[in-house]
Amino acid sequence: MQTWKRVLSCFAALCLTLGLLGGLTRLTQKKDSYAKHAEFFEQDAPYDVFFVGSSRMMNGVFPMELWEDHGIVSYNWAQAGHPPPAYYWIMRLALDYQQPKLMVIDCYGMHFDAKTTAVFGLMHISLDSFPLSLNKIRAVRDLMDDPSMTEEYNEGERRSAFNLLWTFPVFHSRWAQLTEEDFRPQKNLTRGAIANGDMYGTDFVRDDSERGRVFDTVGVQYLRRAVEECQSRGIEVLMTFIPLFADAEQQAAARYAGEIAAEYGVDYLNFFDLDVVNYHVDFADTAGHLNTAGARKVTQYIGDYITERYGIPDRRGEAAYGNWERDHALYTEKKNEELRAQEDLYHYLMLLTRDAADAALLVNDGSLFRDPVAAELLAGLGLKIGELSDNTKLILIKNGGESAAALTELPAVGETVSTPAGTVTGGETLLWGGMPIAAGGTDDLHITVLRDGIEIDSVGFDYVLDPDSGRVTQQNTNRSGES
Repeated sequence: MQTWKRVLSCFAALCLTLGLLGGLTRLTQKKDSYAKHAEFFEQDAPYDVFFVGSSRMMNGVFPMELWEDHGIVSYNWAQAGHPPPAYYWIMRLALDYQQPKLMVIDCYGMHFDAKTTAVFGLMHISLDSFPLSLNKIRAVRDLMDDPSMTEEYNEGERRSAFNLLWTFPVFHSRWAQLTEEDFRPQKNLTRGAIANGDMYGTDFVRDDSERGRVFDTVGVQYLRRAVEECQSRGIEVLMTFIPLFADAEQQAAARYAGEIAAEYGVDYLNFFDLDVVNYHVDFADTAGHLNTAGARKVTQYIGDYITERYGIPDRRGEAAYGNWERDHALYTEKKNEELRAQEDLYHYLMLLTRDAADAALLVNDGSLFRDPVAAELLAGLGLKIGELSDNTKLILIKNGGESAAALTELPAVGETVSTPAGTVTGGETLLWGGMPIAAGGTDDLHITVLRDGIEIDSVGFDYVLDPDSGRVTQQNTNRSGES
């Protein structure tokens, strides 16, 4: 009898110890992985589309925009720095929970031999949210068998399988850094995507010097494994190469990806061959990650393509996806807040691009249109640059650029003018489709933004055109109630 008591006591102590360690592990680990992936694990209803790839895909395709435009229920599993072996295993782990109808696989990184990212901490963001399982152990063991990564430590952490399977030894020293976020972690609303609000532009140079090159790399091996895994499960595959400032090798890799797609009989979108983005204004940095405007353009293109070819259902209005309706409302409000926080004209115009909002621009200083950056941003909003001049007085933009119009004269009191972007009625207050447009006083440019007919921002910009650079130098930003 005493022996059984000792056994039960030891067992209870072991359970208590394991429970305590589990709780401490969850408390001390960074919450980036939770924030990025919690929505996936909390949803029981099926996902129809998965996206996998590196940061190009993570920054380049927005599931919430696909929901807004098409009702597509999707999840973006892409992560910064992840070559094909890493995103292959992330895909495999996600498939343990749900099997979509379509897998969209971006091919960036197929020319690499590395299995993991050089920034080892990024692996935690991808893997920490997955509970320990046999498949996770297989994934980590394979990814750590990576001869291309020779350094033992990265950012103070040992590059080891153990650290990916149990994070407490890595994060246990975070006690002094714990915040309310660690006790009440917040999830994001983007279904895995990360928006990049910066702006950078340069010319894209087509380079065919490595045309015809065949790649025999670890990346290609795992890209093939990813396609074959999907086909073995009956999942349709769409391969992509998201746009970036690609050199000759990357352009050759994109061409070779097309050959692989043809070999497997799957569709392929090589964005270097598609006129979707503007390389001068749709990127965030010199590495060629898409900014918000560029990502919305790519998302819109892919959404249209998926809707036309794969029979993915429109889930809007289905009771099982009420969480998407709720989260989309919160997501939209965050977009509104981001717009209202902007004090830079270029970034403001960039954020309007392909957003489901309407904007009226009252112009007092038409020198803005001599600025090539501003002109290209306005072109992205549906304007024909040749129609803009120093005499332009009003610009109307519907649904982020779905239609647009420019007027050189404001309508007289009581006069109504019809445009491709709706009707404008003159008066003490201009009416656009029956909605008032804020005049903005002496602002060089005043922008009124409406969403679903409700004003979400009214902002004035003052600027001076620099004759040397040809760019406008912003002097002031004025919002309602500001002096």
